[in-house]
Amino acid sequence: MDNRRRFISSFNLLAFCVVAIVASSASAGLVAFNVDGSIIIETGVLPAPFDNIDVGDDFSFDYTFDDTATDTNADTQVGEYFGLVQQFDLSIGSDSLSGVPTFSAANVNLDTLFSPGQLVDEYVTFITTDDFAFFTIARFDENTLATDALPTTIDTNSLIAFGFLFGATSIDDIFNAQFLGAIGSIDSFTATTVIPAPAGVALAMFGFGCLRVARRGISR
Repeated sequence: MDNRRRFISSFNLLAFCVVAIVASSASAGLVAFNVDGSIIIETGVLPAPFDNIDVGDDFSFDYTFDDTATDTNADTQVGEYFGLVQQFDLSIGSDSLSGVPTFSAANVNLDTLFSPGQLVDEYVTFITTDDFAFFTIARFDENTLATDALPTTIDTNSLIAFGFLFGATSIDDIFNAQFLGAIGSIDSFTATTVIPAPAGVALAMFGFGCLRVARRGISR
């Protein structure tokens, strides 16, 4: 009887760990953003693969980020987050680039001076790959963003402008060189909470099943 109870206790513990692991991964805070629109202004000759962009081209930008990333700036008007973007996919016209960033960061800036007498809120995302770098800037009416936390919903009615700025190889190139950019008008800006993968759901069901079996065994 003691061996049976020890086996059931071990089985119970294993099942509980499976459920806990899946629950932890499911609540990791992954949010998928999608931005669709069209290019209305192009400045300079953009680097490949976006060197064929023309005004009027449609664009689509998808990226998945972890909204539990830590704010490294103590200023309540500025949020600075690093390593948050998990995956991205950017297409403009017939050109596209996708993958897992080698570096990513985001800034949330509240009440930033945009033009004389006009304050705005900004949400800036930085992404680099091995041979390309770009960042996106979304500017909103003042007080659109309540805090400097990473936004997980976007009010497109308050969106003033959305743009891309490109560099050749790194974020440093963007900051140290002349900006090359493309400004877009936004058709849609949506956020979706990422649900667990089917394998994760199946693993959770297995864990709950094990717990039920273990409890039935103890009650006998």
